[in-house]
Amino acid sequence: PSGYRSQGLNNFFTKLDKRSQRGESSVNKRWQRINSKVRDETDKEPPVGAPK
Repeated sequence: PSGYRSQGLNNFFTKLDKRSQRGESSVNKRWQRINSKVRDETDKEPPVGAPK
């Protein structure tokens, strides 16, 4: 029956959607970690005599 098929497809797509959202959130967290590291390093004063 078509109703059953559409329900199965809906479940499939919702699972895919959730998985992609999880992946995006983990990527965002990774980028936040990288950006925070870079920001911390740029906020520090460079040691005297160090090349810029």
